[in-house]
Amino acid sequence: VVGADGSKIGTVTDVILDDKGEAQYIVIHSGGILGFGGKDIAADLTLADLRSGSEAIRLREVTAASVRDMPEFRYDDSITSLTRSPEPRR
Repeated sequence: VVGADGSKIGTVTDVILDDKGEAQYIVIHSGGILGFGGKDIAADLTLADLRSGSEAIRLREVTAASVRDMPEFRYDDSITSLTRSPEPRR
């Protein structure tokens, strides 16, 4: 994933789905070295430029500098993604 300024933001690690099962956010691991350190952030899919044939996803309105100020993304029991299901209620 690259930012609006062309700088590398990170790598997509997951896609968060809404209650209809449609993609809503992409989870991006940003920073760190060789997968250690850094943080996960969630970016609204409406900011992503998903051109066919492009090697990178470009995020409009997001830069490497703005990512540093973004809150770290954390999963909770209500989130459904391509890699997780919500926890069943008891």
